[in-house]
Amino acid sequence: MESIEVKATKKNDMMLIDPQNIVVVDNFNVRKDYGDIDSLSESIINNGQLEPVICVKIRGTEQYKLVEGHRRLMAIKQAISKGYDIPYVKALTLSSTNEEDHVFAMLITGTGKKPLTPLEEAEGYKRLVAYGYETKDIAIRVGKSNTHVYNLVRLADIPKKLKDKIENNEVSTSVVIQLIKHTKNADDIVSEIEKALSETKDNSVKKKITAKNVKTLMTPLQKFKSACAIAEEKEFKNSDLFRNLLTEMLKKDSTPESIAEIFS
Repeated sequence: MESIEVKATKKNDMMLIDPQNIVVVDNFNVRKDYGDIDSLSESIINNGQLEPVICVKIRGTEQYKLVEGHRRLMAIKQAISKGYDIPYVKALTLSSTNEEDHVFAMLITGTGKKPLTPLEEAEGYKRLVAYGYETKDIAIRVGKSNTHVYNLVRLADIPKKLKDKIENNEVSTSVVIQLIKHTKNADDIVSEIEKALSETKDNSVKKKITAKNVKTLMTPLQKFKSACAIAEEKEFKNSDLFRNLLTEMLKKDSTPESIAEIFS
């Protein structure tokens, strides 16, 4: 019988850090909505800190920059403020000092806890693009489609008044993404959404605008282009057929006969 080699257990980079030595850098975290910190704090009080935060050592000091785990640190500090003894925060440390690696870590690990909102995720992708990354490279590292990353990068650049409507749950993110694909003027998008909002008001009941009640500024061809992109992203059956059909339709020398030939 062949013997199986038993590998020695290796130490990881888990650290126990004094909460006072963890530095929260202003405006680093893309998260704006921290959710229910009270419940998380109660869970840590009753069960301990189950998930480590992620930090990076600040050279020449005993301090560590917080990369991921802002909600957990807030909950731990809240428990300490109530008189509970939590002398250390469990943390994994990153060896890389590159800021872009820290952003990747925040985006990848943060989605496994309280999911980032599309706008929060979009802000992270926008930072990575500013560092020189292409959307296809970001997509590979975060495990998302290139279309998903590209759309959110564009979402990051919408005016604040549009972001406010998303955050106030007046309009869905998908509707705004569809509108910015085909409308260059942001004011036109806002007008379209506000028109739809006024049409869906039922007394004082607040309704969320979805694709069904927004008369977009898209032409039939633009709608078809968008449909092809959605079909490809979701890997729908026959999506290649429709993409080939679109390609033929956009050719200057195409004819009804050449377009019909696609179906053969």
